[in-house]
Amino acid sequence: MAIYALRQKDFLKGDRIGVRRVLHQGSVSVHRHEFFEIAIVLSGIGMHVTDGQRRKIAAGDVIVINQKRAHSYEDTKRLNLINLLVRETTLRRIGRELRSLPGYHSLFNAKIRSWQIDDHANQIKLSVAEREQIEEWVNRLEEECESRAAGSSFIAEAYLALIVADLSRKQSESEHPAVRARPHFGKLLSWLENNLGQKLAVRDLARQSGMSERSFYRGFTQAMGVTPGNYLIQMRIHRAAEMLQELPRTRRISEIAEACGFEDSNYFSRCFRRVQNCSPRDFRG
Repeated sequence: MAIYALRQKDFLKGDRIGVRRVLHQGSVSVHRHEFFEIAIVLSGIGMHVTDGQRRKIAAGDVIVINQKRAHSYEDTKRLNLINLLVRETTLRRIGRELRSLPGYHSLFNAKIRSWQIDDHANQIKLSVAEREQIEEWVNRLEEECESRAAGSSFIAEAYLALIVADLSRKQSESEHPAVRARPHFGKLLSWLENNLGQKLAVRDLARQSGMSERSFYRGFTQAMGVTPGNYLIQMRIHRAAEMLQELPRTRRISEIAEACGFEDSNYFSRCFRRVQNCSPRDFRG
């Protein structure tokens, strides 16, 4: 079966966040998004299908889908949803502080392979009170998106940050046993976010995870789909890209490289080009 894609330009256009309220969601064939989708089930029932896994959904379920994962809906009955559509760049920006929450990585880090192999990893069950609270935040977010008043984008992102933080906390507290049984690196990724400027080796990451270096290397590579060393480079380059965009041009590229853990600016430039497909200087513009 062909998998079609929902394009960012069709659903978000110039917006960074979109809200779609879906009444009586019918069956939807397999598709992907060019953005993150947070689906909140308000009422009704249905089957959510990801990579052949079928799971019943009902009121209070929240499903997070990223660009790498295809999904569909089947056997729906009076299924009412709120879909939050979020650009990855927006999520990355508001997630800078939230990345210290281990649950954030389980839900919103698209590189973790649990996105592709376990439907438990991205589905949360909320109580009635929790669902009502998030629905209220969505209402406020939607009002700000529609108002276009001064500061509305900032306030809308603040409500999105509340939602993402609340879901990340909930994920940390209620991970499914199937997820807990596997090596879990959410805490490590949170620790890395705060220590990218340090000189780190694989043995340091293994020690932080409480594992032998060999077991850590194997478990991390299986969970993340990339070796620990390559993942560390990617994290450092993404941090450097953020700094290049935000810091004044008086900050030299070599200073940014050092702040992100690169002692050799030439090596930093080679890594940056490999990850971002352009030089740091061209990226800064």
